[in-house]
Amino acid sequence: MAQKVEDFNLPMTAIARIVKDAIPEGVKVTERAKLALNKAASVFVLCVTASANSLSQDDNRKRLLAKDVFEALNDLDLDVLIPPLHSALIAYRKSLETKKQAKENKRASNQVEEVETLEEEEEAPDDDMEVQVIEEPYDVIELDDSESGIEEVNNDSEGSSD
Repeated sequence: MAQKVEDFNLPMTAIARIVKDAIPEGVKVTERAKLALNKAASVFVLCVTASANSLSQDDNRKRLLAKDVFEALNDLDLDVLIPPLHSALIAYRKSLETKKQAKENKRASNQVEEVETLEEEEEAPDDDMEVQVIEEPYDVIELDDSESGIEEVNNDSEGSSD
């Protein structure tokens, strides 16, 4: 848990980026103004979080849900923030779905490529193996026992055992 007051502050870079996007070009914001906005934003986030946490505990949950934050904003009479926050949440969820779908598509295409590669490897003969092509029709040559030399070898071996 946070121990110091500074631990509750939001990152200054995030605040600076939000301020830069929110104001017109050519307007400069001092460091003291950025610091004041940082503290105000931090207090706001803590206030809404505490209220949303209370609502989730009332429902016997340990996890904050988006509906808790919306209800907390309503309880704090900040209804005007609900529509833009809801729109931002929908856009965020869509971007997550798009990223997830792109990741799944990439994974699926990689699996297809792996299967195609394996099939090609199975079909293609190894380069180290000699492949002998036998053309049809081919002639079959039959040898007699006397022509093969088998009988002579057998006769020799029978004669030497006598």
